[in-house]
Amino acid sequence: MLPQLPIPYHAALQLYSYPVGLYFLNYLTKSTSEPEARLHCRVALAEEIFVKVLPIFTLVFILTKRLQQTGSTKYAERIRKALLWSALGDALLVNVKSDLCAILGAASFIAAHVQYKRAFQQSEGKTGGDSPLSSVLVLLSVPVLLMLGSGHSFILGAMAKGYLVFLFYVMSKAYNRFWHVQQAKSYAAIFGLIGAIAFIASDILLLAKELSAGREGGTFLIMLTYYAAQFGLAVSALE
Repeated sequence: MLPQLPIPYHAALQLYSYPVGLYFLNYLTKSTSEPEARLHCRVALAEEIFVKVLPIFTLVFILTKRLQQTGSTKYAERIRKALLWSALGDALLVNVKSDLCAILGAASFIAAHVQYKRAFQQSEGKTGGDSPLSSVLVLLSVPVLLMLGSGHSFILGAMAKGYLVFLFYVMSKAYNRFWHVQQAKSYAAIFGLIGAIAFIASDILLLAKELSAGREGGTFLIMLTYYAAQFGLAVSALE
C-alpha cells in the first residue's frame, strides 16, 4: 500500500495549483463573445500566451530546483526539454488563426512527445523489455483512430491517426516504466503513467473538438486534462 504523498510531490502540486487556477479563472471570466477580437489586440494576445504557458514554466521551475538539490538525470533532462517544447507549442497555438503558428505549434508538440518517448525509453532500457500489456495499449488506439478518421478528409484523418498512434506508443513506454521501476511502489512511475494517459485523453478531446466543427464547450476539459498530464509527466522526474 502506498504511503502518504511525499513532500516533493505535495509541494509541487501546491505550487502548480496557483498558475493553473489563474488560467482557469482567466478562462471563466473571459467573454465567450469576444475571443477572436481579443487575439487581434497585441496586449490581449500577450496576456493569453502568458496565462497559458505560466503553468508549464512553473513545472520547469519546480523540476529545475529539485534537480539542483538531488542531481540531474537523463530522464529528468528529457522531461524538462519536453516541457519547454510544450510551452513553445502552447504559445504558438494561442493564435490558431495563423497557419504558420499552427504548423510550428504542432511541430513543437511533436518534438515534446519525442522527448517524452526518449525519456521513457531510456528509463525502460535499464530495467528490461516490454510489459505484458504494452502491445495491448498500442492496439487500444485502433477503434479511437477509426472513429476520429471517419467522415473527414483523407489528409486530416491520416494526420489524426498518425499523431494518436505516436501518443499511444508513448503511453506504452510509460507503462513499461511503471511495470519495471518498482512497479506500484514507485510514485514517479505512477505519475508518469497517469501523465501519459491524461495526455492522450486531452489530445483525443482536442481532435474530437476540431473534427466536430471546433465547438468551444470542450476547451475547459481539454485544458484540465492537459495540465494534469503535464504535471504527472513533470513530477515523474522527482525521484
